[in-house]
Amino acid sequence: MGKRIIDFIYKNRGSSGLFLKYLLIVILLQSVFRLCFVLLYSYRLEDTPFGDLLLAFVMGLRFDMASGATILMPFFLLSLVGVLNRFSWYRRLWASAPLLVIVWLIAHETADIIYFENANKHIGYEGFAFLGDLALLLKSAVYQNPYVVIAAFLGLLVAVALMVFAYRRFIHDYDFPRDVSYRIAVPRVLVFLIIGVILMRGGLQERILRPSTALIGQNDFVNNIALNPVFTMLVDVRSYSVPADKRMDMEEALWLVRREIDYPGAEFISEEYPLMRKTIVRRKPATPPNVVIILMENWTGKFVQPIGDGLVDGKEVTPFFNRFYKNGLFFDHFMASGGRTVNGLLSMLTGMPDKPGLTVFRSHHILSAFRPLPQILKESGYDTYFVTGGPLEFTNKKQILPHWGFDTVLGMEYMSGLNRYQRDEQGWGFFDEDIYDVFHEVLSERQAGQKPFLAVFESLSTHYPYHTPDERFRIFDESTRDYEFLNSYYYSDWALGKYMQRALQSNYADNTVFIIVGDHTHHRYLNYYEDRNIPLLIYWPGHIQPGIDTDISSQLDLVPTILGMLGVETHFAALGKDLLDPEARRSAYFAHGNIFGWIEDTTFYYQLTDAKFGMGRVTEESLYTIPTCTQEGGQCDRYRRKGIAFLNVGVRLIDEQRVFPKDEETLQAVLERSNTKVFPGCALSLQDHYSALEKRAMQFDGLIENFHSGRAVPELRAFLPPDSRDAASMADFQQRLRVQEDLIQQQLNKTLSDARVALSGQARFDPSIERNQQLQNIRIIPAERRALVDTQMFTLILNTGDLAAVRERERLLREAARLNRMDLPKETLAELENAPEITPVQQQVSIKQTGWNLADDCQWYPSIEIPDTASMN
Repeated sequence: MGKRIIDFIYKNRGSSGLFLKYLLIVILLQSVFRLCFVLLYSYRLEDTPFGDLLLAFVMGLRFDMASGATILMPFFLLSLVGVLNRFSWYRRLWASAPLLVIVWLIAHETADIIYFENANKHIGYEGFAFLGDLALLLKSAVYQNPYVVIAAFLGLLVAVALMVFAYRRFIHDYDFPRDVSYRIAVPRVLVFLIIGVILMRGGLQERILRPSTALIGQNDFVNNIALNPVFTMLVDVRSYSVPADKRMDMEEALWLVRREIDYPGAEFISEEYPLMRKTIVRRKPATPPNVVIILMENWTGKFVQPIGDGLVDGKEVTPFFNRFYKNGLFFDHFMASGGRTVNGLLSMLTGMPDKPGLTVFRSHHILSAFRPLPQILKESGYDTYFVTGGPLEFTNKKQILPHWGFDTVLGMEYMSGLNRYQRDEQGWGFFDEDIYDVFHEVLSERQAGQKPFLAVFESLSTHYPYHTPDERFRIFDESTRDYEFLNSYYYSDWALGKYMQRALQSNYADNTVFIIVGDHTHHRYLNYYEDRNIPLLIYWPGHIQPGIDTDISSQLDLVPTILGMLGVETHFAALGKDLLDPEARRSAYFAHGNIFGWIEDTTFYYQLTDAKFGMGRVTEESLYTIPTCTQEGGQCDRYRRKGIAFLNVGVRLIDEQRVFPKDEETLQAVLERSNTKVFPGCALSLQDHYSALEKRAMQFDGLIENFHSGRAVPELRAFLPPDSRDAASMADFQQRLRVQEDLIQQQLNKTLSDARVALSGQARFDPSIERNQQLQNIRIIPAERRALVDTQMFTLILNTGDLAAVRERERLLREAARLNRMDLPKETLAELENAPEITPVQQQVSIKQTGWNLADDCQWYPSIEIPDTASMN
């Protein structure tokens, strides 16, 4: 049997045997590159068990076979078109094209080895996206890794020579069989097609091979060994859409997202465009300030104070910033929403996260209607500038930035035309010092009394390949790990300090907000948390009190925060909130490559887009793993659901072009349709309302009792989140109920006075409508299944104006009724008994949508309608 197989492989003269040889060559090449990959980055193995390393190589064979079969299958299918095989040029086409693919594979694998060091991921779509900048990339690579590049170039030449030899020796004069018996040819083709499909999907398992299959252990590098860049590229080039197992009910996802990003300074006003909000101006400076945003390339948070001690081998990496941050408000738990500059630009200038995989900048989705900050401020009378020292053609900035509302966009071409500055021949453009010089010159030339401006500066010198203009900035040598990056970081800080010294003495400094923020980290030698953490500093003397904000925040929060500072009355759409609003929730969503995740409190949760569960780590001190994150209902379940909700809302609204109306005419039409929130129904008296709550709670308690006894499971599951109805076991849910009831018991022990935090002015009603006319029974519109909003809440808002106290009081009422506990404080009962009754009325009013849930644990429940007075009989 073995001899027959060998004879078939080496003696068969048909296309099947030829492509089998090609497949073996591809698998062998990828295995060789995997070995080189491991040897080059062996320092990342740490204490990895040999068994895990061996398993990674074995697992890698599956990915090699899958990617090899995928890139060769099109040519094999071409070989089956018998009617064209009569032409020699056609036969040579499908027979020789794989040779070019193999040459490309060698180049792609070589680029991956260099790319991984600076991106901490395998090269994917970037292998094609950067072809237009190939000369620049090669120059940078030669400067950073000359020996690797030279070896790769020589290897590529050898590969090309071998391919030419192979073509002349085996393909050009190949005697292609044309008169083969169908009884032999058809079964052979079918067998090869079946084998090819099995290899492409990675085996006979139920789900096709995907990146998450490579997860072996806790070491991220070991998990990347099994993957290869060809497979990563094949995954990336597909236009990313939310996988079926990650698709969440859109109403549930929107409820979770809106609840997370809601803050008093803005209100949601549309169901057509669910993220569209109207700002509610609560603070407005007397004179509109200028805004300067300095985007710091590759600024990794761990190297600056106060995130770390700012020292490496006893030397300060950012001496200027370590002093200057004390003059402004610094956010030390600020997170990058992506992993590349384009991800950061999209997040910080539009408030929307980039998609996993192929960036929006490289797809047709960039044409979707976002609501960029420069566009908003331009409509508010601002001039807008964007200045960088790099090529604007890179990632299509030349077309995208003006489309987003920048009046003036200056890049490498402009600076070259000035003939004043020496370009960094080893880097991507000009040095930061010179870019700052142009930036400062443009802003200083503005005349007094002109319109305010938004000016965005994009630094460059800390971009790979990490070059500095002269020796005085090379304070680290080869004895320090990552010394080239640290030297460029030191220089970038120096250039920033030089600019700020000039800017603060300029004619535009008096009324200017300076925002210094990283675009992403440099990815080297960082754990998962450090790879997200970047600096953010807001400097606005006389307006922003200096200090350190230690809560979680992200780049998605920048647009709402700036709009809040400026007091701009406008409409916007962003997945963030105002960081200067004390009532805003604090958390961060991120997506990069094939990973997305959620950061909240001290938990860092991340997950592969194709995996069922992710990994949770605690951010305090060291990143140790939370084991229950890998199971349903575990400790990370609430973070996983929030991350999935943001993934769904971010990706699907971009796909559906429902982020923001495309033009002013559409916006006005949407506003006319969305001007009033309608919750039809009749108002209840307080007594009827309380009775309704009690009745509903007793019904729920009955279901719980039946559940504990093993009955009424289907009914009870109606109260579970949709994605958990079939997965949650009875034991798991029983435990969750017990935990929930314990939390409720603790909450009931609080007094109302503890919850009165004097947050007045959050209820926004039309004062021209009489109070009783503003009250109504808020019932769920079935078509939309809105979050529950109750009459009692609005009654108390009108009476007290204290939304926080109202929420706490309403929660106590609900939970007391749910547990049949009528021993509320006497003051509360007396207050309720003395409250005026409400006359039934039906009225359309504009209100702010509010939600509730048991134990306030971010769970979403299907719509439950509060009975009206007629149903209480």
